[in-house]
Amino acid sequence: MIETGAPIKRAARQYGIPHNTLRDRVKGRVDPNTQMTGAGPLLTQEEEAKLVKHITYMADLGYGFTITEVVTKATDYAIHLGKRTADKPLSVKWFKGFKRRWPEMRVVKPRSLAQCRARCTSDEAISSYFNNLEAVLRSNGLDDKPEFIFNIDEKGIQTEHSPPYVVSGKANVPAITSSRSAITTIIGGGNALGTQIPPFFVFKGVF
Repeated sequence: MIETGAPIKRAARQYGIPHNTLRDRVKGRVDPNTQMTGAGPLLTQEEEAKLVKHITYMADLGYGFTITEVVTKATDYAIHLGKRTADKPLSVKWFKGFKRRWPEMRVVKPRSLAQCRARCTSDEAISSYFNNLEAVLRSNGLDDKPEFIFNIDEKGIQTEHSPPYVVSGKANVPAITSSRSAITTIIGGGNALGTQIPPFFVFKGVF
């Protein structure tokens, strides 16, 4: 249009572009590389990065935030920075924009993990377990006897609790819950050769 010298209104009609939008581009009022119009994000990229880091950290610990809680945290943060007042909180609309800017933030269903079990999944606890396991295998001469090495595991199905969806930087995160919920336990086992034993089911007792 600039090269041909065509009037802005005629070019706008020809290409189906709003007249004001085309005029602003021609006069240099809008950066040609701009992909979105309107006001920019409330928080800067660095400020949002800190929020993302906190959300991810809490989700990894098993205390993930719901969408509502993330919006509340962001509102409190904006108020602390002096960019928002308490009578004008952020909304779910802000969260949708936040999620577009940070696609690694996902809304996922966490797996239930009792607090007592969460403490047993620390790096120190796991390292200690495998060191003790190696010592037991060596002391009993089981290094080359896989038929005598059985692994027993269980899966607890909680029937009275379902954690809500939370926001996280990962697809699989835990949710710390009360261990008082009713659980049906499935126990399975097999040896290092692949031989399996029938599973056992443990149901809630009657008192």
